[in-house]
Amino acid sequence: RYGIPTHRPIGEVRVQTRIYEDPTRLAGVREYMRGDSLNRIHWKATARTGVLHSKVYDPTVMMGAHIILDFHAPSWQEPEAFERSELGVTAAASIAAFILEHKQQVGLLSNGRDALDRIRWEREETEATSRTEAQRLVELIEKSDRLRPVEVRLRRGDTQLRDILVTLARLEMSDGLPLHEMLLSEYHRLPRDAAMICLVPQVTYELAEVLHEMKRVGFIVVVFVMNRQSAFEMAVQRLAVLGIDCYHIRDEVDLEELGIKQF
Repeated sequence: RYGIPTHRPIGEVRVQTRIYEDPTRLAGVREYMRGDSLNRIHWKATARTGVLHSKVYDPTVMMGAHIILDFHAPSWQEPEAFERSELGVTAAASIAAFILEHKQQVGLLSNGRDALDRIRWEREETEATSRTEAQRLVELIEKSDRLRPVEVRLRRGDTQLRDILVTLARLEMSDGLPLHEMLLSEYHRLPRDAAMICLVPQVTYELAEVLHEMKRVGFIVVVFVMNRQSAFEMAVQRLAVLGIDCYHIRDEVDLEELGIKQF
């Protein structure tokens, strides 16, 4: 029932402009044209006709998605923050598994904190032997909390789901960058051919503006709200006028509506 936008769906899609061609999908043959590379020559057709012929491939683009998980602690300030944030982790893992099962690429980006980094810095902090060393460790923690997102780069393959699950298992709330600030600093380097699936507790005015800008420059943006009905209704009001689809995940049962296995 979610009906995620399908004009660039997850999966292989046929495109009208031949920007990319898939060499594994032979569409036919045509007479050789000046500039065709040798590996495009269809030698059997050439031998049969006595005239050079070239292969023609179907133009396709491999789609996929970046999963954006908001783990900014102040955004989850409500009695059910732990349960809702865990639902976000479950949804991220489930969506990643679903996409990878369809042999597509997927990545993860979050403004949370990697617990492994925290443990390492806490251990080093206890071993500081001077005020200068302690100050350096504090600066490292500040950089980790506020400037560096947790990321699993966009790709596909047998190990990608494992990497995403391990990263999600170590993810902790952070007081660092709000989601809209993280997206502002990161989205310019992300490929436009992958959809952006945002899992958030709420949609602020600032986040709505950034998502609108991403949509304007060519991203497919979809938002899932992991919160109470009131937060979802507010998100819909702010995103509907921008043409961005927003959906509600109230509990793990809702994940079944996506045809996604649960973790």
